[in-house]
Parts: sequence; structure tokens; C-alpha cells
Amino acid sequence: MAENTFDLFDWLNTGTIATRDVDIYIDHEAYGKLQALVADLDEHGDVSLGGGAQRAQLRAQIDQLREQLEASKMVWRVRAISDAEAKESLEAVPAPRLPVKPDGLLNKQAQAKWQAEAAVFAKESAKADAARRLWVIALATEQIETTLGVQDSITVADLEKILNRPHGSGWLARIHQAIEEATTQEVTPDFPQSPDSFTNIPV
Repeated sequence: MAENTFDLFDWLNTGTIATRDVDIYIDHEAYGKLQALVADLDEHGDVSLGGGAQRAQLRAQIDQLREQLEASKMVWRVRAISDAEAKESLEAVPAPRLPVKPDGLLNKQAQAKWQAEAAVFAKESAKADAARRLWVIALATEQIETTLGVQDSITVADLEKILNRPHGSGWLARIHQAIEEATTQEVTPDFPQSPDSFTNIPV
């Protein structure tokens, strides 16, 4: 009988890791102007535009704003993380120590002390969770692409700078959500397995 040389982990290593791209636009002024022009066009149509020259001018303004908005886009590519990497984030940013509530009835002074300790714990826990999210984003970032260049990694220190910018917290929340989605993704093909039916695959 031939020896079985199959190695499961060699085979698993032929797989690929799920990624997500997050598009982030940073020119809010161009976006607002574009929204206003499109809304006016949707509401009034050609009636408010007058002659062909005015319509052409409006189309040119819309095209210019779209180009301006596209130039302000960065595409943030992140990957799934493993359970081991998730545990590393707990080690890198430990959770604060949970205060122990004394047994029995508490007098007012002891009750106030316990409530103060619990409030500090809640605040420190929130800070640790936020720091851990930055650690995970730095770990899972594969590429940040803009019209001016590409960056293949980012540090926690730079993520903290982004967090302190207007809109930064929203950007990082979307990026972290994309990492979670990539991490929990399962490959479950819902298209026909027969090659004759590939024309029915949604695109």
C-alpha cells in the first residue's frame, strides 16, 4: 500500500486570506457642492437650466467636482486576522483590573468609593478597547492608496494622529468594521457549480 503523503496544513497554506477595500473621500467641500448640483438637477430637471450652453456648463461643473472628489479618495486595504493575532492585541493592550466589590452592605463612604472605582474602570476599559482597535488596524493594514502615492503599512502612532483629526474617528470605525467582516467571512459559493450555468452568475 502506498504511503499517504498528504499534509493537511500544506494544503491549507494554498488558500488565500480575505481582504476588504475601504474607500474614504476627504474633500467634503467638493462633495457638498456636488450633492447640491445633483439635487437641483433632480428637482428641476432641464426646466431650470435654460439653453444648451447652461446645461453644458452644469455638466462641466459636475464633471469637475467628480474629478476633484475622486482625487481626494484613499483606498484602505485590510485583511482578516487570526485568533492568535486577536489574542496578541489583548496582550499588547491589557484590560484594566476589575475592581472587586466588597461583600455585604456598604455604608455611604464605601459605596461612594466603590462607585468611583467602577467609573474609573469603565473609563479605562473604553480607552483600552479604543487602543486595541488601533493596534488591530495597524496589524491588518496591507495598503493605503491615494492619487499621490501608496503606503504599505501604518503605525499606531500615525493612527492616533488620524483619530485626532476631524472625521478621523469615523474613518477608523469603518476600517475596523471591514477587518471584522473580512475575519468572519466564509466562502459559501451561491452560484451554479456546472460550467454550463456560469452565464447566470451575478456580476
